[in-house]
Amino acid sequence: MRFSLMFALAALAVWTAAGGDAGRIVFERVPFELKLAPGEGNPGNKFGVNVFKLAGPTDFRDSAIEFDIASVPKNWSYLRVRFYNAGSDMPCLGFVTWSVRPGHVRLLPYRAARQPWYWQTVGLREEVPDRIDRMEIAVGSAGDAEPVASEISNVMLVPAKVEPTAFSAPSDAPAAVEHPACDIAAADIERGRVNIAKFKWAADRLEFFCEQSAEIMRLPVSEIIPDGDVIDCVYCPKCGGGDDSFFLTADGEHLECRYCGVEFPSAELAEESTFEVLPGVFYPCHVGDREMFVGDDSVGNRYYLTLLLNNRKFQRSFKLHYPAYVYALTGDIKYAARVREVLLAAADRYPKNLLKFRTSFYQTPLFNYMAGRLGGWKFGDSVRVANFAAAYDLTVNSGLYSEADRLKIENDLFREFVNIIIAHRPNADVTSNAVPAHLTGVAMCAALLGEDRLIEDYVVNGESGFADFVRRNYRRDGTWTENSASYAEMSTTPFIKLVELLGRRGVDPELYRHIFSAPGRQVMPDGFLPPVNDSNYREYYRPEYAELAYRHFPTPRNLALLLRTVAPDAGSDYSLFRRDAALPPPDPAQNLFFDRSTVIAGCDWTILRPERSPRSTALLLDWGSYPNGHSHFSVLNYLYYDRGREQLFDYGYLGWAHPLRGWQVSPLAHNTVTVDGRIPAVSRQGRLEYMGGNLDVQVVSAEGANAYPGCSTLRRTLFLVTGDDGGNMLVELTRVRGGSEHLYTVHPAGRGLEPGAETTPFEWGDPASTGAKYMKTLDVSPDSGIDDGELFVPCASGQTVYRCEVPALRDRRRPDGREVCGMYAVKIAGGASDFVLGFNCRPERLAVIGDGAAVKFGEYVAAVKYSGVRLSAGGMDFYDDYTVARNGEVIFRSAPDTEGRVVDILPEKDHKILVDFNKNGDIFNSAYIFFDRRAGACRILGRDGGVLELDDDEGKFMRSGDTFRAFNVSK
Repeated sequence: MRFSLMFALAALAVWTAAGGDAGRIVFERVPFELKLAPGEGNPGNKFGVNVFKLAGPTDFRDSAIEFDIASVPKNWSYLRVRFYNAGSDMPCLGFVTWSVRPGHVRLLPYRAARQPWYWQTVGLREEVPDRIDRMEIAVGSAGDAEPVASEISNVMLVPAKVEPTAFSAPSDAPAAVEHPACDIAAADIERGRVNIAKFKWAADRLEFFCEQSAEIMRLPVSEIIPDGDVIDCVYCPKCGGGDDSFFLTADGEHLECRYCGVEFPSAELAEESTFEVLPGVFYPCHVGDREMFVGDDSVGNRYYLTLLLNNRKFQRSFKLHYPAYVYALTGDIKYAARVREVLLAAADRYPKNLLKFRTSFYQTPLFNYMAGRLGGWKFGDSVRVANFAAAYDLTVNSGLYSEADRLKIENDLFREFVNIIIAHRPNADVTSNAVPAHLTGVAMCAALLGEDRLIEDYVVNGESGFADFVRRNYRRDGTWTENSASYAEMSTTPFIKLVELLGRRGVDPELYRHIFSAPGRQVMPDGFLPPVNDSNYREYYRPEYAELAYRHFPTPRNLALLLRTVAPDAGSDYSLFRRDAALPPPDPAQNLFFDRSTVIAGCDWTILRPERSPRSTALLLDWGSYPNGHSHFSVLNYLYYDRGREQLFDYGYLGWAHPLRGWQVSPLAHNTVTVDGRIPAVSRQGRLEYMGGNLDVQVVSAEGANAYPGCSTLRRTLFLVTGDDGGNMLVELTRVRGGSEHLYTVHPAGRGLEPGAETTPFEWGDPASTGAKYMKTLDVSPDSGIDDGELFVPCASGQTVYRCEVPALRDRRRPDGREVCGMYAVKIAGGASDFVLGFNCRPERLAVIGDGAAVKFGEYVAAVKYSGVRLSAGGMDFYDDYTVARNGEVIFRSAPDTEGRVVDILPEKDHKILVDFNKNGDIFNSAYIFFDRRAGACRILGRDGGVLELDDDEGKFMRSGDTFRAFNVSK
């Protein structure tokens, strides 16, 4: 890989010092030097670092750094700017963006700039930036082959007044608030009591609350709130396992690594050193022989194991709301008494804990906007303090709390937390997924403290407040912007409490109409959400989402979703307090909505479900772009489920800091195709070419544009065919044009390997970037196909099949889940390949006349026509782009899609829209409009001339000017 970088620094700026003297800030020009910084970024990224020196130490307080950046290449993925005080080896200010665009840059010290710029998260020294003598610029590339070339100019320091933050001042009296004031209202408590008396499921849920309270009720408070600081990011010093390695043993006194079994405290792991984390503050630590990395920053080789042990004990307090629930529903005073004891211990401990992010420690939150007191990231504070607030809200009227108790808890716990969060805007945290937890925590505490203005100005209407955040980060169909079930869950779950609290303050419910119901359309036949991108294996659709969607929007469809998620005679924590009566029976027609093939437009996914077995079979094709850092390097990758379980699988997500993250994100870890050993470009843009189906056949085809340099065609077409016996056959036809070699990777589920098999390294491009470093070749079969039970790949000219051993670990929560440990890689030489795969059928390639491909499997022929008037294969002529024939008779043919534009929205006509058709004006029986620009997918209920009637639950948020494509789908 070749890099160059042109820095043209016009290094002159006028800056007025505090005394009014004018001075010139001169950046000395130095040659640009490329170096690969160890541990920086994901595999495949390369970094160049350049340091610019100031003429002399300069005071950056109340000032901003500005510069212009031009000609940004598409393959830039990262730009970081750091500032160093004279004599310091660590920066005191740092900014980073993963969205590099040309234009003018302005960075403020002390206060994080607006997106896309963020403060650097770790590796900062808490120093006043009053003697800055050098600036460091680091450039990252996503691994494309083109040189990195750009220009940075007009670097200057300018006056910039920093507005102080309005903090929540300590009070000398408890807040005058009517409780309960948070998410559970008095009416909800009364409803819960009625439900317990009427329904067995509600009584069972109360018993569940008691069971969840048992540990908190049994243990001494010191084992729930330890008298010592806590930290949550400590790798295993022995094996290097990530920050999820250590769990609390059954005796509650030890940590054990889930990977290598080492324990702490033990002779093997001891804390024999201390480290001065802040002036005069020393913490015990174990000094290891390896460094820990968080993202692209080293956090050193000091392991604070006692702090981690305290953290694991403290995690028990996360269930404190359960004894509060029991007290609220039963009046049993002993539960309220224990809640009070734990809250007082938490209020005593919380201010004594240091602010920290991972293993960097800070005196104030101003120097690191991710710093918190309950682990190493303020997300942990937000989640736990919101829980404490709920427990306090439900027990404070028990008569057990003195005025001094209330004052201590409100000042030292809730106000202290609020001030940590509001020191910055909510989205100053580089992890946007954490914003909902911050907003919810602040709203809960503000409600307890009677600070309604804080709810209005910060939580609801502030920059990245609730209204702004939802509009920015959820698509119009309700899907989370990162296309990840796990990070969608992290973002959406805190909103359950928030919408209940804000709902009584007049927040428009249309803001969240779809976000709780949207994931319900994605549930796979095994009952879990698809592990695409950074999504944990076995991430499930939360029943609370379905309960909330139906309570706030009681439509027939949301009722059908609820009854698919929660049995009619069952309930969740949410439903105990908010379900008014027994559920009515669902509308069968609405139930069919979740059983049909669909476009998940916000994710750029198509899910095929055969009409005869939609509950047990599904195929998901991800044809989208590369939207964010939680995406994986895969192009047109797919998952296939049949007979209720995964057949062709995806690894999903084991955690950001997991040792196998490089494997998870790599292209070879997916059912996809790579060209010439490259990783896909981040600038790639997928396009859905076709979807359609009938009772016997479902089809999807998509194009992966700009995926690889020199790759002119990358199209994947998948046929899902149902036979007379009800069994399903999957046939894949993939065409690639361009490059020199193509590699198709296939991951069948449940494939074991023979013990003691000899292995050799697998070679494909940059092994660290493509994932080849994690693969071992078991055997190589030149010019052969694959016959592996249900999986078949016929031979092709120049084809070589590799059977490989790959990492077996699937799920960080289930370390023993080693059912998947083998894969196939099919390499095809030359710049043109037409790949064929069959599952539960034996596809036979057919010679074709014309531009296309066709295969025969049993009585069936599937054909794809790429261009031209017709395609001839197997004695038949095919005139449609996608066709399936059986015994010479066509049983499926594609209808032309329709392109158009929304001219006007007709709200007075019950969500009808006026459209202008640009191409193929007839829509036949189309079931969907697919909107471009990832805006949403809507079902067409009817058409009257140029007016379309749309499904109300799906098509709520269309706008005039939207362009669309409509596909003809049955049902």
